[in-house]
Parts: sequence; C-alpha cells; structure tokens
Amino acid sequence: MVLVDVRGIEVDFPFNPYPCQLDYMTNVIQCLQEGKNGILESPTGTGKTLCLLCACLAWRQTYVAQVQLNQRIQMQQLQQNPNTDRNMPKIIYSSRTHSQLSQVVNELKHTIYRPKICILGSREQMCIHPEVAKLQSNTAKIHACRAKVNARTCHFCNNVETKKDDPSFSENILDIEELVELGGKQKVCPYYMARELRSNADIVFMPYNYLIDFKSRQSNSIDMKNAIIICDEAHNLEKICEDSASFDLSSADIANCIDEVDNFINILQRIKSTTDSEEYDATGMRCNVNNLYCLTMRYVIESSYIYEIFKQLNVTFETKHLFVQVLGKCIDATVSDSKTLRAKHFGLEKVLDILTVIFLDLSSGSSSNSQRYYKVIIYIETLIDYYSSNCCRILSYWCFSPSYSMKELIDQEVRAVILTSGTLSPIESLVAEFQVSFPVQLQNPHVIDKKQIWIGTVSKGPCGTALNSSYRNRSSAEYLSSLGNTIVNFARIIPDGLLVFFPSYPVMNSCIEHWQSSGIWDRICQHKSLHIEPQHKSEFNRVMDEYYSSVRDENCSGAIFLGVCRGKVSEGVDFADINGRAVIITGLPFPPSKEAKVMLKMQYLDENIGFKEHKSICGRDWYRQQASRAVNQAIGRVIRHRNDYGAIILCDERFNQKDSISQLPKWLKDYVQAYGSFGLTQKSLKDFFSTAMTLVRLHVNF
Repeated sequence: MVLVDVRGIEVDFPFNPYPCQLDYMTNVIQCLQEGKNGILESPTGTGKTLCLLCACLAWRQTYVAQVQLNQRIQMQQLQQNPNTDRNMPKIIYSSRTHSQLSQVVNELKHTIYRPKICILGSREQMCIHPEVAKLQSNTAKIHACRAKVNARTCHFCNNVETKKDDPSFSENILDIEELVELGGKQKVCPYYMARELRSNADIVFMPYNYLIDFKSRQSNSIDMKNAIIICDEAHNLEKICEDSASFDLSSADIANCIDEVDNFINILQRIKSTTDSEEYDATGMRCNVNNLYCLTMRYVIESSYIYEIFKQLNVTFETKHLFVQVLGKCIDATVSDSKTLRAKHFGLEKVLDILTVIFLDLSSGSSSNSQRYYKVIIYIETLIDYYSSNCCRILSYWCFSPSYSMKELIDQEVRAVILTSGTLSPIESLVAEFQVSFPVQLQNPHVIDKKQIWIGTVSKGPCGTALNSSYRNRSSAEYLSSLGNTIVNFARIIPDGLLVFFPSYPVMNSCIEHWQSSGIWDRICQHKSLHIEPQHKSEFNRVMDEYYSSVRDENCSGAIFLGVCRGKVSEGVDFADINGRAVIITGLPFPPSKEAKVMLKMQYLDENIGFKEHKSICGRDWYRQQASRAVNQAIGRVIRHRNDYGAIILCDERFNQKDSISQLPKWLKDYVQAYGSFGLTQKSLKDFFSTAMTLVRLHVNF
C-alpha cells in the first residue's frame, strides 16, 4: 500500500496512483470536505471505483477520528461517555445492478480499508425460505414473507436477533451472493440480516431504485441525513429518476383491484368480529375502484387531470391518509388468505404505490409544484398472446424531469451527491436535466498511451456507397450491402473479438436478413463466427458463453458479437483484451421519434425552457444527446485497463459532423480521424494493431 496525501487526507492506495487517479480522488475529497455535489467522468479502465472507495473511506476515517477526538475533549469535563456513532456520515453507494455492486464489493476487498458494510437486496434475491422462494412473482414473495414474519413462523428470520452480532456477518466484507450463502449455512435470513446490519454500517450498497424511489427508501428505512450519496454508472440515472416518479395504470390492473376488494369483503363476512364500519369502508372502496375505471374513459395530457380523477373519488392531499388506511386493511387481509396469496396480480398494492407517487409533494400540500413536471396520457393498447388479442385502456402519469426525484433526494439533508461513470458526456445537458448545482466537475483523460487507441469515422463502404443508417436510408439494399461488405473487410484485419452495435433491434434484424439472403453472412463467417444479442434475458448467458468460447478457440480467428445500443451488452458487459479488440458503431441510435413518451418529453422541454432556474436544453438537443450517450456507452466496451488496446470505428457519415464529434468523451475527441477512402482506413487499422500489440507486450514485460 502507498500512502498518498490528497487535500490533507492520507489515502491508503494499493499502488502509486496515476495523475488522473490522483485528480479523481482530489475531486471526490473536495466534494466531501466542502459538502458540494460533483459530476465525475473517468474512462473505464482508469481505476475509478478503486479511487472512489479509497478516497471516500479515507475521508470518512479522518472525519470520524476528528469528531471523536473533539467529543472526548468536550466530554472530559462532564465525565460522561460521548456517543460518537450518531450523525456520522454514512456512505450510500448505489449502482445500476447487483452484479455491478458485487464488482464494487470485490474492489473493496483489494484495499486496506475494512469498514462495516451492508448490501441491500430484494426478497427475490435473498429469501432462503423454501416455501416463499418457490413463489413466482416478487410481489407474492413480499406478502408471503411479511405474513410469516408477522406470525413468527419463519425460523430463518427468528434467528436474526441471536446472530446479528456474529462476526461472520458483521465484520466480513460480503457481497450479496456470499451473504445469501452464509445465511443458508447458518439458517439465518439474509434479507433481514442485511436490514439489521444497515444501522451500524459505515457504507451501504444498494441498487439505484432503492435510493431514488421514495417508496423503496421508506420501506428500507434508509436514513439520508448527512449521508454521502454515490451514484456509480450514473449514465442512466436521468431515466431512472423519471421512471421512479411515473406509473402506468391499466384497465386490467383495475379489474384485479375489484377482484381483491371482493375477496376482502368475503373475508370480512366470514369474520363475525368485524365491525360494520370496516365492512362499509370495503364496500366504499369497491365503488371507488369502479369509478376509477369509468373516469379514465377520455384522452388527455394535462397533468392536473390526475388530481381531478382522484378528487372525484374523494382522494386529495387532505384525505389520502384515510384511503391508504383502508387499502392497507384490504391488502393485509387478502395476503393472509391462502387463495389470494397464490394469485399472480396484486392490484391494490399497485394503487397504493400510485398514491405515493401522486401525493409525494407533501411539503406544499398541493399539486401545483409537481404539475409542471408531468403529463398524463390515456391510450388503448392491444395485448396479443398465443390464444387471443385484447384491448386494454392504460392511464400513464409520466414524469419528464429527473430533477423532481433528484431534488427530493437532496432535500433529505444529504452531505453531498457524487454522480460518476465512464461515460457522462455531454455533462452540460446532464446538469441542465437535474436542475441541481454540481460545482465540482471532472472529465478525466485515460491512463493508456495514445498508440493504444484508434478511432476513426468511415463514411463510405469498400464500393464507395455512403454509410448512413438514417430512417430514409437504412432499408435500402445498397446501404445494407455496403455495411455488410465493410464488416467483411474489417473482420479480415481485426484480431480476436469484434463488437458491432446497431441503433435498434429492427435495424439489426433487417441487416442480418439481407446479409443471409445475399451471401454476405457466409463471407463474414469465413473470417469469424457470428453471435447475436438475444432479446430474451433467459438466453443471454448462453450466447455470451458461446461468444467467449469462440474468441478463445485456437481453430478460429475470433468472433463477432452483434448487439444494439442501449441493450444489455452495450451498457455493462466487460470485453477486456481479446474479447473486444474493436467496436463498430453502425449508426446514431436516436430514440423512436414517434413514440408517445419521446414526443411528450421533447414537448415538455420546449415548454419549460423559460421557467427553469438553471440552464436548460430544448427538445431537439435532448433528442440528439440521447443518441450520443448511447454511442458513448457502447464504445466504452473496449479499452478496459491500462494494458488494453482497441479500435473504435464509427461507420456512418453523420459522425463526421462537428456536433457528433463534440459530444464524444473528452479524452477521445483529439484522437478522431476522418479517412477519405476505405483503403486508407484499412491500412491505418492494420498499422495500429501491429504497433499496439508490440507496445503493450513491452509494457507487460517491463
């Protein structure tokens, strides 16, 4: 370990940090010392997670020691023992998925720091009770678990109290899989043990939705006061903030509610001790649910309409608490009934969550503050299954400003919020969307040498046909053939693994269909095996394993993985070294322009330009930047560490535009080259791989 002084804080780091790592830790500690929010971009492979953990834990360690010293000095005169645990800043580390959090926990194990940790997860991931675990839906597991815990019939949960001080739980650094495994061995519920460990933890790990979603934060009793909030892999945080404050209510959901209220009424009739008032409440609830269905038989987009609907049901800011109480009685009674527990749908639970979203603005006690963030749309959706098709009316209450959730988070008196990722560019639009001050900002360079990266724009294919995947051009046979022949030629000279990303699944499928019918597919397969990103997650691991095996197969010259921007592969899969020597971006992945949510988002931004306190963006700028962010995330699949190397090939003539280049990550912009002919591109790539391979071998041997 190396002791590094960062703004007066001694940080134990596993090795001598690179300059960009030192800059990163300096900005992190500045946020914590000054209590300021920060946006920190550092390319994948620069040790961002390690720097973040070491800097935060070193600062907290110093802060706690100073507070304890001051308290002891002050309390000596009173001869009392100070309580030094209260109000100590807790680190809340969030990321997109539990697999990413497990990687962070493993990084923590490589440091000298041994804080008390807790990792929060769902019952679906952590429950080890055989009866509950076999239930299909997560909602069913939640209610079954609660019923057993309340009745004290879950011996796994009953063992938590006696085992909570066991060092194997409280002193070890465990990721979620290790906690579940240990819980199984010791017959202790991992879910409730994690909740028990949370109160004394120095650092708490959780997925984004646990942090951003008010309902999840409340149910997990997460205390935010003076907390250090870290949002890693924050390139998707805008959407998560909007989604957590939105909902879709379908006519099928309302039908489920009616069934559940009927079940509740039947249960009440079987219980002789039930009072008349409770039965009246349930009957009134059924009338309200029926009325809710009738009141949604119109098409509007005014956000105030959602309050008009519930006002006609006598549900307002002032009366919602009574409605919630009756809902709670219905839910508690029905989930304790064995027949209801086996049901697949929990409509009343969804309505309860919806009320939390609608009436979240408790500080003002009115809807005026939240209305400008929302739009309402009611539409008909056709649901098609194997046997039939049915029309379903859907009421959507969509939030179009991530600032609504972000400001609500910051209002919990947090110490600082740090957003970080390998790809946050363009940062200006990110700040404009959140409408929160982020005075500390960093766009880090990479740790690699310039000879380890090749990035260029390719405007034409081998035959001179323009490469342009715009909506008007992407279906033409000439374009599809030109792109296919481009990949054939690159497959010849790029070693090992090659990633190819398309703007969407329909575009990818159209290309594959044309290449298979025209013989281009077979020509590509002469050089590398082809693997396609599946749309169903059940097939994902199998396809990935096949790709990795093909890359390592000595009888093959590598493999090609065809994926889509914004897909699972482009968002978070590691293609280090031979698994990803190059990435080809075949076009700009704009969101579907005719999709209702996209159109309303752009409309919202245009309508609110003059009403925001901070610098804002228009709908068109947002639309372009969504494409740029998706591209930046996809190209981040290559160059995963200091001794890695790879090529980024932008195969669309629109990438030559200054606007497209300006929205690339800062560390990449200076390396972009535009080639006048396809032949020059091939020659440059050949030279690059030859040089990079030699350079990296020298680094490793050194």
